[in-house]
Amino acid sequence: MTAPAPSSDPKPGGRALDLLKAWLPIVTVAAGGVWAVFVYFDQRGPPAKAASPPAAPVATTTLAPDLDKRRFALFTEVSELAATLANTPVEAEAWKTAETRFRTLYWGEMSIYEKGAVEDRMVKFGRALDAHKAEPSPDTSADLKDASLKLAHALRDELSAH
Repeated sequence: MTAPAPSSDPKPGGRALDLLKAWLPIVTVAAGGVWAVFVYFDQRGPPAKAASPPAAPVATTTLAPDLDKRRFALFTEVSELAATLANTPVEAEAWKTAETRFRTLYWGEMSIYEKGAVEDRMVKFGRALDAHKAEPSPDTSADLKDASLKLAHALRDELSAH
């Protein structure tokens, strides 16, 4: 008996498998090289400027977490007091209570935390508050509401900057 003659029909997928075996190591090395170049340039810093003077040290203030929480609570309280003053009749007891507390914070604790836009908006709200208290009218009420809203936005922006 003789052995059967080899079939001239190729195996299904045989040619693709042969191509895969031939190209897989080459593709792997190329991909690894591209990855290495990417990582190299990604981890390099920006190119140094030849004649740039040394940067001045930046003063940073890192508050303890408890102080950050206190600042958040204080800014929130000031915003709520301003909103109460802007939306409550001057003769109401709630207005008087809110005014007393606002002015205590205005001249006291807020001075520790406020700066820039918050300080500016506190002063402008204080002026609008004085004007509305002296002569309550729809115009002074509108000014006080506007000042309250702008103060709240400044407080929000200051909190989000930290």
